[in-house]
Amino acid sequence: MADANLNAAILVAIKSRVATIPIECPVTWGDIDFEPDGEMYLRATYIPNQNIRRALSGDAAHRRLSLLQVDVFSERNEAVEVIFQLAGIVADHFPADQRMVAEGATVRVTKAPDVAQVLPSGAYVMVPVTIQLETLA
Repeated sequence: MADANLNAAILVAIKSRVATIPIECPVTWGDIDFEPDGEMYLRATYIPNQNIRRALSGDAAHRRLSLLQVDVFSERNEAVEVIFQLAGIVADHFPADQRMVAEGATVRVTKAPDVAQVLPSGAYVMVPVTIQLETLA
């Protein structure tokens, strides 16, 4: 599978999983104009990262690492504990070894997600949740 097609398949698999996060709020992928109109929202970003050659043959499967970052945004007047609970829900939705499959690509979560500190972002505060992924293809 060509890299462009593979990255598209990985993104389809990831988007399907993100769509099932059990938090009722909008999700933006940054590919469309988005104006938050509520107390909270999620911003998801797929970051293709690094390809690692695993064999002598150039056409053998490579280990393709990537990141999914899901930023949890909440209004500044929300208690810090609440936004960390929401970030925890996102993290729990991507446990280590979770597999996502689409269009012939299997994407695996390589370890428990990293939940960062609360960061100010305009009228909101944000907690980034970073999920490390790999695909063998």
